[in-house]
Amino acid sequence: MFSYSFVSNVHQHIDGEDEVISVFTMSDKTIKDLIFATHVHSDHKSFDEDSLFLVVENVVMRSSQIIDEIIQGVTVHVDNIEEFTEAKLSVPLCTLKAINKELSFKAPNEQTAHKTTMAILGKLSNYSWEAKAVLALAAFAFEFGDLWLMAQLYHSDPLAQHLAVLKRVPALIKTTSELQKRRQAVFELSSLIMVAMRVIAIFDEFERLTAGYDVKGIPGLSSALDHMPVDVYWAILTIAACATKLSILTSDDPDQDHDLSPYAQKISYILNRLTMQLNVIRRQLGKRVLL
Repeated sequence: MFSYSFVSNVHQHIDGEDEVISVFTMSDKTIKDLIFATHVHSDHKSFDEDSLFLVVENVVMRSSQIIDEIIQGVTVHVDNIEEFTEAKLSVPLCTLKAINKELSFKAPNEQTAHKTTMAILGKLSNYSWEAKAVLALAAFAFEFGDLWLMAQLYHSDPLAQHLAVLKRVPALIKTTSELQKRRQAVFELSSLIMVAMRVIAIFDEFERLTAGYDVKGIPGLSSALDHMPVDVYWAILTIAACATKLSILTSDDPDQDHDLSPYAQKISYILNRLTMQLNVIRRQLGKRVLL
């Protein structure tokens, strides 16, 4: 069992007083020092990450489609989603529920998001960095997909209608005038989790490449893998922020302040950097093939 007394708060002690430090100003080295204290990778905690990510990708993208249909009134078909074979996957359900518990009903601020992220990393100490991100996203998708499935079935299925009431789904699908207040917030949340998912998809691509090549011989891949733990931290922090926003949107105070824009800016920057890194790696691999 780990002790997080030195990492759970983002504070700096100055002249006898604690000054709250923004997580967005922390250096990569600081983040690495914090998160490596939670990491004890062991192969016995492995699972089929690719199949789980495929399921999660389907859940998030199809939930986004339902959001478009319900809020905008337009039908958007989700293309190019690879279907999965159920027999391939054994879902680590207890782990997902434990993470989901950490994501639930937290105070809307970055310090709490950081604490949540560190708690999740602690629970996943024996998993690879990519697996940590996939499991965190899966735990979020567990709730996110459930809400929007009930929203879709609300007017046609009595059981879904009653379950939706228990989970306060009607707060997301009320009349147009009431929904206007939440429309932009719902879209921002949906867009942000999609960006986080694309970042995690690149983690998966990096991991796939390690299986077929000598990492040391591919400078771009070696660099990307070295920085992956920090990027995983930001991906999980973004997921934690999205989970809090989702809780707010189904609460009694949907206008409670929880600005997702700093998370969106950070994770979008990471996505752009990782995309460029992946392109460089592919060029490096192409040259090796030609040689």
